[in-house]
Amino acid sequence: MNRKITALTTAGAFALVIAVGVPVLAHYGEDHSSDRVMAQTTEPGSRSSPEELRARLQERKDELKLRLSNAQKTRLQARCKNAQGKLSAVEGRIQGIETSRNEVYGNLVGHLTELSSKLKAKGIDTSQLDMQIVQLEERIAAFKTEFAEYKQAVADLAEMDCEADPEAFKAALEDARSHRKTLHETGQNIRKYVTETIKLTLAVLRAELAAKAGTNSNNDKAN
Repeated sequence: MNRKITALTTAGAFALVIAVGVPVLAHYGEDHSSDRVMAQTTEPGSRSSPEELRARLQERKDELKLRLSNAQKTRLQARCKNAQGKLSAVEGRIQGIETSRNEVYGNLVGHLTELSSKLKAKGIDTSQLDMQIVQLEERIAAFKTEFAEYKQAVADLAEMDCEADPEAFKAALEDARSHRKTLHETGQNIRKYVTETIKLTLAVLRAELAAKAGTNSNNDKAN
């Protein structure tokens, strides 16, 4: 058991919790510069209805109060189809990123939960660890929600008629960038919580387990 806690507190174990970041497409801004954003789309066959797509696009435009000049619209209309083609080309790859991240987080929570149960069986108070596992699950749930929002924004980018509504394309692009930034921060926060909070708790539990084992050993010798 002590070895198991030690393994979980090593840098290698927590290296699994990494920040999200997969550059896949250059989007074009008003000043002809480009930046790189992650792209995530819905699974094949899960496209929205035209009405749902239009409603989301209009909502984004209303939120941003975005108004492009005629020159800006022309630039976007000339370049957006090429950007959409690149989005479509990476759908499968990015779907794998989401799947692997969910697996990493699921395994982490599973390992910590199993460890807590085994420590309880050894007579160790795991209330602090159990509370932190719940808080970790809440952070992971927030990450998944943000990923779904981001995924939808980029799916809309790939699906919409960008030439017919360049303002909606620009609004969806800005929305995707915003979600990408939040997603990155959420992933970093999870990693920080694991390494700076849960890791310290595991170190304390390891010490308690070692002390308990030493006490039991001394009692056995005395008897």
